[in-house]
Amino acid sequence: MPADTKEAPDLDKLRAIAEKLELADVQPLVVAGLDLFEDLGRLIIGAAQIQKKSNEAYEFMMKMGQNPQPFLSMLVEKTPSDLLKDAVTTVLQVVALQPELSQFEKLTPDKKIELGRKLVELASHLKKRIREVENAKTSK
Repeated sequence: MPADTKEAPDLDKLRAIAEKLELADVQPLVVAGLDLFEDLGRLIIGAAQIQKKSNEAYEFMMKMGQNPQPFLSMLVEKTPSDLLKDAVTTVLQVVALQPELSQFEKLTPDKKIELGRKLVELASHLKKRIREVENAKTSK
């Protein structure tokens, strides 16, 4: 049956599936969902703070998605070269994972776990580097 139908879910089937799962099985999904909400909230707060300080800057930022080149150029100029190198390396590593990301449904569960771990590792590494640069700035 196609996934786009509006048929009500079979609650008995859902109960049978749920019996096979433990809290530890669904916890990563719940935590990731909460992290998404948290990150979305920070994104909204950040955009609103920019708008509060300068509506002109906010409007400019909203239009930037249509032509991000000037912003990216400015970002490259202001980013320390070692952090920029790490950021570009991370982006290239994510781009290299694109074939797996685009074929996600066809991956085995183990391959999906491996892919997820790679993405978490890449993001964690870059966040750590950003914190290191921020800490170096504040300690000067």
